[in-house]
Amino acid sequence: MLTISDISVSFSGVKALDGVSFEAPSGRILGLIGPNGSGKSTLLNVVAGVIAPNRGRVLLDGAALPAGKPDAVAAMGVARTFQVPRLARRLTVIQNVITGVRSQPGENLATLLFAPAKARAAEREITARAFAMLDRLGLTHLANHAAGGLSGGQQKLLSIAMAIMADARTILLDEPAAGVNPVLIEQQVGLLKSLAAEGRTLILIEHNMEMVADLCDQVVVLDSGQIIAEGTPAEIRGDARVMRSYLGQAPA
Repeated sequence: MLTISDISVSFSGVKALDGVSFEAPSGRILGLIGPNGSGKSTLLNVVAGVIAPNRGRVLLDGAALPAGKPDAVAAMGVARTFQVPRLARRLTVIQNVITGVRSQPGENLATLLFAPAKARAAEREITARAFAMLDRLGLTHLANHAAGGLSGGQQKLLSIAMAIMADARTILLDEPAAGVNPVLIEQQVGLLKSLAAEGRTLILIEHNMEMVADLCDQVVVLDSGQIIAEGTPAEIRGDARVMRSYLGQAPA
């Protein structure tokens, strides 16, 4: 369970978020929608520990996530992807997947010096897991290609793969379908549904309303840093406040 409690953030006196509160249960997918500038990405940055809020806190299974400490938040099982994927573009696809694993034995100098067999065994196990992940995503044939040469949709799948390899139980996704062709969007939807079925919590920002309706159990709508509606995709679609704010019109 991820609990967002009374989060407020201001930049130079301008409120980006104002008293935002909601819960995202494990095994569910929550959609975060709203017009540009409504505070969606700022909220993901707060959850990920990139931004410390002026007020409020984020709880993961009742434990407060460290505000403004992304490394510590990641260590607690929270991963974030970005609208423009952040990859090691010159490394291969398989190398990028492997870097998603936290606390690899081979990163410890003492292990390398005094227990090299342990480090090699761990490397083999991690590499096998990484190839299994690429097989799950249909990217095995690109394993040895440079990550920067992938299509935008493939790079977004790779970002999700890295989050899974980090054993993240909560995954924050910023517009995973933006600029992605329909075939890869369908593949993304299947992957995200399977991650939720495994008990992970997913929160995604998305402007593709068909994807939101197909994927999300719950939708939270932000406007000017405040929640203006919350409910199922069907309930949100018929909400007059959402239509006026997000689409500029009231429902017929």
